[in-house]
Amino acid sequence: MRELQKELNRGVRYIRNLAKEIHFYVKKAKDTQVDLDKITTFNDLAKAYEKGFYITGKDLPLLITPYRVFRQWFLTSGTSSRRRGEPPSGKPIAMTIDDMKRNIRACKIGYESFIEKGDKILNCFPFSPGVSGEASIHGLKNFEVDVFHTGPETLGNVRRFLKWYSVFSPNVVFGLTSSLYQLPLKLREANIKPESLNLQKFMTAAQPSSIKERKIIGSDFGGASVYDWYASTESLGPMACEKKPFSDEYEIVLPEILLFVVKDGEILSEGERGNTLITNLYRPGEIPHMVLINYLFSEDEVTCKEITKEGYPTIIGEIENAVINLGGSKLTLREIKEIRAELEEEAYKGILSRKPPLTRNYRDEKTRKDVGIIRIESLKILEDPEKRKIADLIREKIYEMRYDVWKMVEEVGAADLIIEITNPGELFKGYEKYLTPGKPLELIKG
Repeated sequence: MRELQKELNRGVRYIRNLAKEIHFYVKKAKDTQVDLDKITTFNDLAKAYEKGFYITGKDLPLLITPYRVFRQWFLTSGTSSRRRGEPPSGKPIAMTIDDMKRNIRACKIGYESFIEKGDKILNCFPFSPGVSGEASIHGLKNFEVDVFHTGPETLGNVRRFLKWYSVFSPNVVFGLTSSLYQLPLKLREANIKPESLNLQKFMTAAQPSSIKERKIIGSDFGGASVYDWYASTESLGPMACEKKPFSDEYEIVLPEILLFVVKDGEILSEGERGNTLITNLYRPGEIPHMVLINYLFSEDEVTCKEITKEGYPTIIGEIENAVINLGGSKLTLREIKEIRAELEEEAYKGILSRKPPLTRNYRDEKTRKDVGIIRIESLKILEDPEKRKIADLIREKIYEMRYDVWKMVEEVGAADLIIEITNPGELFKGYEKYLTPGKPLELIKG
């Protein structure tokens, strides 16, 4: 642990030196009265955050290093256009050769948990200009495996999936959680038993998911293991990896990243819940595309599950980046998915769709109340009384899980919670204008 601590501090000092060459950080340090020369340890970074020295997404274009080096460009979420002639959406970001080296080291930490010599991996993460497909493949560089990259469309089209399955015979699949969750149903519709395919291991990422959802994926494929990763384009790779299936314990990829859990300007301790704050760390001499110090994921919420006596977290959990605000209480998309999966296990298999629930959160201008809308699609047309029955059951389970939501909606009246069960194919009815290319839309904020 002492050697790890020394390596972390070396990385902090090196990234601090790079920051001194970027005008944005020099000005930010002056504005927050932080002396960059005095940032020599991870604790110093924590103290700098508490003084207001942190960055957000709007600052990214100002953090690019001034060196003339090779850069491969990607886009953040929303990376492909559904309409011919339209340019891709998303914000540009790049990797240098040294960024890729760091990504390989970070991925290796997660892959060592489940990737074995001789594995055949069907990679269904997006192609470039999305970063996840290329980053996950390069992360396998030091493993003796075979990889076939077919993109996310493979999991959405059962004929395509079976075609590539017959060509490659994989035993491991990488993909978006929602796509892997729906795949077994599509296989059964094609009279293929998912458990007959001998798919033993799955890696999910890029979307919030519940343990129940991942357990259902594993069960549908005959007891397969499912490993979930917490990653982002900004971090240029994984931030934390679930090293034991269905554990909800994500090991931070130290020493490639320094991650704190924070809230309202304070660093949180073990057992507390807040936002993610990261610093990308590099080895002396490496040149990154951009310098990321104390980058705040203001939409992401995690729980700090383990922290060392020295003061840096090693394990996080309960990761969520889609939250409905209801008069001060919060309901997460992960919790909604947990309830939907629980209903499937209990009585509603074949009735409720496995498509991601659509959630909308906005403030009503007339009543000034927060409004949360949850939509879940049915697999067959239901009569209104049956829809109300299911919606009431979902509401009941939400209130059982979250007393604060019940209080703000039912007792205080500070928020409204609307739950809708839609007909097949009508999940986005009335919300078509919000649809964007890329990952499935799960939360609309008004």
